[in-house]
Amino acid sequence: MTLLPGDPWDEVHYDQRASRVTAALVAPDDARDWYQNEDIVRGIALAEEARHKVVPVYLSAEAPDDVPYGLQRLTPLFWAPGAGPAEVVRALREVAEAMAEAPKPKPAPAASTVFLLYAAPDLDWAMWMADQLEAGGFSPRYAEADLTAGQNRWLYASGQLQADRVLLLVSKHMPGDDEIAALWTAAFDGDPAGHRAQLVPVLMDDTPPPRLLGPRKAIDLRPHLGDGEAASAALVGALKPRKRKGPAPFPGGG
Repeated sequence: MTLLPGDPWDEVHYDQRASRVTAALVAPDDARDWYQNEDIVRGIALAEEARHKVVPVYLSAEAPDDVPYGLQRLTPLFWAPGAGPAEVVRALREVAEAMAEAPKPKPAPAASTVFLLYAAPDLDWAMWMADQLEAGGFSPRYAEADLTAGQNRWLYASGQLQADRVLLLVSKHMPGDDEIAALWTAAFDGDPAGHRAQLVPVLMDDTPPPRLLGPRKAIDLRPHLGDGEAASAALVGALKPRKRKGPAPFPGGG
């Protein structure tokens, strides 16, 4: 894609997440500038989900003395000075085609610990959800219940992002909360493809979930906001492993 002046760099990140290959072009004289490159780091995180590969492309006949961080253990391509791009393009196309045939991810593991991530005005909802989850056999965690005076709220929340599930309460209060945005983004980067189903949006009103979470199946409490029992069943049931009661009935035959 081509970015125009004023376009956000996030558009590049969206395209990278939707692609199969990140080709990291590195010239010998600029390798040091890539050590903390965000695109390489994000590509490697995506590769851990088995849906993406990072391919170093060294613009030289051999690897540079300073190999960018994260690329040292990856098999590179070499694009020697004066050579045409055909061989490199062919090799990258082969990698992309192989990734298209990658095996399907395994089912998400069952949840046990659940961290509630919410804007401050939604604390009442978080407290109610924690009670319902605990009654349903889960181990819920949220800041107001766990923190004591003097503890660092940010460090606590960052540590809880390793929970089996992170429930993001999507409400009208969420978009303006920068701390919540930073935390759910960190949780997303830990499971960008959603294979572990770790980060789960919980819809509380008509506020749309963040764009990156749009394709993920959400817990929709909106139809049940006036019925506590139904809302509890929808919340807890969404996190329980699904069990089929028997074969589906034949839908035809009049």
